[in-house]
Amino acid sequence: MSSTKKEPISADEKWADLSRQALEYAKHFEWGMYTNTQLDMAYLLNKEGKHRHELELLFWVLYLDLNGPENRRDVPSDLLKEFPPFDTEMAVVPPVIANRSAILLAELGLDADAARSMFIQCATRRRNKLMPVPPDRAWDDLQKHLFTNYKAMKCTQSVKG
Repeated sequence: MSSTKKEPISADEKWADLSRQALEYAKHFEWGMYTNTQLDMAYLLNKEGKHRHELELLFWVLYLDLNGPENRRDVPSDLLKEFPPFDTEMAVVPPVIANRSAILLAELGLDADAARSMFIQCATRRRNKLMPVPPDRAWDDLQKHLFTNYKAMKCTQSVKG
């Protein structure tokens, strides 16, 4: 019986694996799985202490979620109009992701204007033609979730400090 120890996977290798998975999911219209992979990538950035990049990726995940990502791997292309890869009826703002984003906004000292600019830039840069919700409209929906949490974070920081 041979005992082979696996070498730990480096952060760069994990990132590369997640990037490959994300591309594969996008290629096959598995936008729900793609979104989850983006969240895994944000978690990796968190572990590395890259909080501004983490926030950008969380904003991308929130933008995806506001478009209602669906998994449509085996849907024939002629049925994609009936079963689109994004469905706004399924759109959500996950509280955990909104809360983490609010924490990062507070920690990075970003105000509403800076947050809006970052969100719009991130969403515009990555958006594809299948996404029905424009970035500015998504921001309008998202900001009430973010800044309710942001104000709570700022109040908590004031009490602690």
